[in-house]
Amino acid sequence: MKATVFGAAILSLLAFSSPASAQLGGFLDKAQKRTRDEKVTELLPRLDLSKRADFEGDKKTPSKKIEKLEKELTKIQKERQFKEVASRFDEEHNLWEVAFTNAQGAVHVINWELVSSPESRQLISKYKQIETNLEPPFVVETIARASSAAANDNEAEEEVSEDGESAPKKAAKPVAKKKAAEPEVVEKTTARDLFAYVIAQGKKDFMVQRYKGLGEMTAPQLWETTMDPERRTLLSVKLEDIAECETIFTTLMGEDVEARRKFIEDNALDVKNLDI
Repeated sequence: MKATVFGAAILSLLAFSSPASAQLGGFLDKAQKRTRDEKVTELLPRLDLSKRADFEGDKKTPSKKIEKLEKELTKIQKERQFKEVASRFDEEHNLWEVAFTNAQGAVHVINWELVSSPESRQLISKYKQIETNLEPPFVVETIARASSAAANDNEAEEEVSEDGESAPKKAAKPVAKKKAAEPEVVEKTTARDLFAYVIAQGKKDFMVQRYKGLGEMTAPQLWETTMDPERRTLLSVKLEDIAECETIFTTLMGEDVEARRKFIEDNALDVKNLDI
């Protein structure tokens, strides 16, 4: 796929920022928390592992998709430094699964439980909608800006004499245009890299600030971002279970570190709309 910087930006917006697919990157990250490997996570939507039937089969014969998954994991085994890749039959659930052991010796399993999780289902759904725009390589050509001539390039200049009277006009000297620079060509192998590159280019000459609290803002910044009635948004917050809210607040904001750590570990993979 070849595109100018502007074209690449459009492709990136289509692939990552349209209403149908704005959360693709987020779902990739969430699914990766379970697989702990980006390359493995990308296989889930690419192989369309979305149905229970994809993991069914008798005890001796795995499904075609399970065979394909094992084959793809074996291809990247050396690159990802996996110690072992193997398909196996889960007697308890009567389903096939593929396990891989990473470089640290941790075993991760790709099975029906994983692909039926909400984040995996959303990941596959979003991927299908933009799949045609995700075929690498992505070639970006930076368009050089043409140098503009002087504002009064072809206009006549008027001279004023010492007595204040206008003198005859002289033709303006033509301004030579600079030769356009050769376009810079950049190639990206993944849509994620393409997106990051376009965002980085768009941020040039801009300053982005983030604040941990409103107290870190200056008065004009606070007015512009939060207090201006023409721009602000007010939301109503309702506490349906005050006792439960008090328990959660105390757990997260209190002095019991172990309780807070356990709460985060138990709920980390299910969190939504996390504000960091």
